[in-house]
Amino acid sequence: MMMNGLSADIVEGVSAALRTAMVDTKDGNGVIRTTHNVGFLMSYRVHRVKFSLIGENVLHLRNNEWLTVTNSSTYSQTSFYQQMPGHLMLSIGWQFQ
Repeated sequence: MMMNGLSADIVEGVSAALRTAMVDTKDGNGVIRTTHNVGFLMSYRVHRVKFSLIGENVLHLRNNEWLTVTNSSTYSQTSFYQQMPGHLMLSIGWQFQ
């Protein structure tokens, strides 16, 4: 897996981060499938309250599945693969002092 990312404080109380990754998945036949994952984090802090919007693997929010078919002179194989899809999450935090 190869990951890249960047983060920045945009203005006071607002920050953002972006992360990308290339993930190689190898099936039983040695076929490599490369997927591209993108994630982000945006947060906003007001006094003691912090609001965050987090996205993981946002290019595959609906589903992340694929089918491979292998044929040879002696057999035929069909494989169906599934991985957990991406997600979005909104969080609210309170800092006690």
